[in-house]
Amino acid sequence: MIRKILIICGFIYFIFPSVIAAHPGNTDSSGGHTCRTNCDNWGLDYGEYHFHDSSDDIIDYSDSVFDYDDGYEEGYDYAYEYTSACETDYDRDWIGSQAYGEGYEDGIYDGNYDGLLVCYDDSYQAGMEAGEADSYEGIVYTEDQEIEDWYDETSYSKGYAEGYDREAYAGAAIDKEEAVEVIKTEGGIADGSEDDKIQITSAITIGSILGIVGLSIAHDYYRNRRNRRNND
Repeated sequence: MIRKILIICGFIYFIFPSVIAAHPGNTDSSGGHTCRTNCDNWGLDYGEYHFHDSSDDIIDYSDSVFDYDDGYEEGYDYAYEYTSACETDYDRDWIGSQAYGEGYEDGIYDGNYDGLLVCYDDSYQAGMEAGEADSYEGIVYTEDQEIEDWYDETSYSKGYAEGYDREAYAGAAIDKEEAVEVIKTEGGIADGSEDDKIQITSAITIGSILGIVGLSIAHDYYRNRRNRRNND
């Protein structure tokens, strides 16, 4: 009796080896599943998603990891190139495996974010430099700035406002006003004579010199004030 049972068991093992060899786990609609038990025996990591072919040999789909990484790098570089130049209007299509697409979308998200940080910082610095320069030249502060397309308007305006030195502007404006008064006083009422032309020319020269001196004083004052602030 025992002998017959052993023969029957051996026959079943020979005919249906997959019943004995397969490890548990139902497959999904794609024909794969996640390893939960006895994963070491099959050369798998616990939680690793994999497939089986008809002969029950495990098909290694680890290349999908490389697809994801390739997609991520491609998406990141693509988005970063645009947004770092303050350009947010670009196509986001991709062609490849599902893993590649997932990596591409994640790369787009991160590259878009990091690129915008560069855009905002560059725009802010450019605005600050422009504001500082205008204040020294005695240009009246205005919120309606002419901003180039490759800068972020909000960041540029913020930098301009913080870079604009009102004390330097006041000094430059006073110098300009004094120069105008000198021209009016020294020039008098011109009647077209050679003496009047000489007087007006002299007044303009004096006014220009005063303006340059005033701007130089304002610049030195601002530079010293900024150095003291940095040292603090």
